[in-house]
Amino acid sequence: MILLIVLKPKDICSFLGLDSNLLKGFLVAIVSVLPLYIVFPLIGSINQDYSVSLFIRRCVCPGFFEEFLCRAFMFGLFFRYAKVGFFWATILPAIGFGIMHIYQGHDILSSLAAFGVTFLGALYFSWMYVAWNYNLWVPIGLHLLMNTAWGIFNVTGTEVAAGGLISNIMRIVSITLAITITVYYHRKKGEKVFDYPVFSF
Repeated sequence: MILLIVLKPKDICSFLGLDSNLLKGFLVAIVSVLPLYIVFPLIGSINQDYSVSLFIRRCVCPGFFEEFLCRAFMFGLFFRYAKVGFFWATILPAIGFGIMHIYQGHDILSSLAAFGVTFLGALYFSWMYVAWNYNLWVPIGLHLLMNTAWGIFNVTGTEVAAGGLISNIMRIVSITLAITITVYYHRKKGEKVFDYPVFSF
């Protein structure tokens, strides 16, 4: 309803980034998360209880709807429409994204850890969304494929969003790879990586 108020109906898909190149978005995501799919089978095991139903509920639905709500809609309204600086535009969606995952903790400390990791994840997904010219399929692909690796493989820490030592190391490797690919892509095209306001309000 809000989008219908601030945008013309024909502009909604473009504003959300849903009309962007899906194949390009998922290619970036696949290459970025590849380390998880290489290392996790070596240090863990296959989750024998994994099913199509779990894949849809824990990977497809969160990967799409959380990115749609937190990135394309909430962040998009602040950053793209209201022209709020990147940092401030990410705060509210990141808090919301973190709160969505507090339930994964079994006590206050683990709940805060889940919140902190997903809060930082929201900043990462938001930056990737902007860096790839608002192609929502990039953060959707990253989110979906990371969640899938967390579900398919039994590795210490993958049962919760906060993760364990090895799973978090591999998550950092994946994020570093995604950032490297993104920076290289912009520099190859002669573009600045940050050509937008960051702290303006």
